[in-house]
Amino acid sequence: DVARHVLAHAAALGPLAARTAADLGWAAGGVVSVGTDVPAIRALAAMEDAGVAGVAVVDAEGAMVGTFAYPDLRALVADHLGSLALPVAEFLARSRGREFWGVPTSASNPGTPAHTPVGTPASNGGGGPVAAAAAAAAARRASIGGRVGQEVVTATADEPFSALLARLVARRVHRLHVVDDGARPVGVVTLTDALAAVVAAAEKGAAAAHA
Repeated sequence: DVARHVLAHAAALGPLAARTAADLGWAAGGVVSVGTDVPAIRALAAMEDAGVAGVAVVDAEGAMVGTFAYPDLRALVADHLGSLALPVAEFLARSRGREFWGVPTSASNPGTPAHTPVGTPASNGGGGPVAAAAAAAAARRASIGGRVGQEVVTATADEPFSALLARLVARRVHRLHVVDDGARPVGVVTLTDALAAVVAAAEKGAAAAHA
């Protein structure tokens, strides 16, 4: 609600509105990330160790494939605690009823490998629902989070504060990962960071007015 109020009065932000993520230090690294094959329980431990509420999940090239955060544990029940031993990317995908590589579990055929990569011909000669699902998944690969069934909200280093705040509010998220042209995470901005920047700008303006 506070962020929405600030956005509604964006004209009062002054120079802050035009400052980019890079200007504000939100693209300077410091991102906590884990590989896709790291067990979910270890990803959780990494979050606890770093004192953060979410981590970027990255592939072998360092590109983001999704995020793992505390809300991803909401559907976990005692009988399924063992699923935290799964690779974090698979944990995320299964929690959304998908296979990691983007092929919906409902489309899987008996005998089809559980982790058939996108674009790999299906065991039925390339036709059928598995191939169709793989083709559809291939078209979504440019979207970060598509391979684990997420809709990940990101930003770029050159985007202005006003755009970042608008995205946080519109998408109702608490953090944006800042990514480069290769989808590699280079920073993160949280709703707390955004509001802290507003407070800092206001204090600076007040100090200047009384100088």
